[in-house]
Amino acid sequence: MFNKRLFSLVLTAGLILGLAGLAMAGVPDPGASVVYTTGGDATLTPGGLAQSLASYGVSVTVTVRDGNGLPIPAFPAQDIWLDDDGSADINLCQSGSTADAQTDGDGFTTISGILSGGGNTQGGLSAYVSGVAIAGGQGPSLSINLNSPDINGDRIVDLGDISLFNADVQPPNNAFRSDFTHDGIVDLGDVSLFSSWIDDVCP
Repeated sequence: MFNKRLFSLVLTAGLILGLAGLAMAGVPDPGASVVYTTGGDATLTPGGLAQSLASYGVSVTVTVRDGNGLPIPAFPAQDIWLDDDGSADINLCQSGSTADAQTDGDGFTTISGILSGGGNTQGGLSAYVSGVAIAGGQGPSLSINLNSPDINGDRIVDLGDISLFNADVQPPNNAFRSDFTHDGIVDLGDVSLFSSWIDDVCP
């Protein structure tokens, strides 16, 4: 015997699930999205005077997916970026770490350009999509170490940073935050770079 009530319940449940799937379609899901990096050391300055991430040998790839696990093509580059993992160790300038381009047909893009901002972090970096940290792939926290001549992270290289840098030049002179040549020691090479960046400020 045909059960109309059971059929109605099944039909309703199917419609609800279908509508839920439609609601998730095209909406970025940080839990379903993935990020991978080679890791490594890089430097940023407020005005973007350091090298690009790619020049430091650091690669970051991001795939943006929706709640159904499907890639989202043409997702805006400005809505994908790097930042600290909530520790406030990095203070980025406007659009200081966004993706290189909108996502392609597979929802894929890279972050490989020049970063702008101050502060420093060792392994405390995350990739974000629409303001939420991406959890998939390597997720937070990424194995990228960033430093800046703007040591105190106020987005300008000035007297406050000079004082901190001078302290780091003294023995044991191995502070990562002032090692801009990334060779494990703060020496004349770092002094030269730091001097060239004094008065650098966010645009």
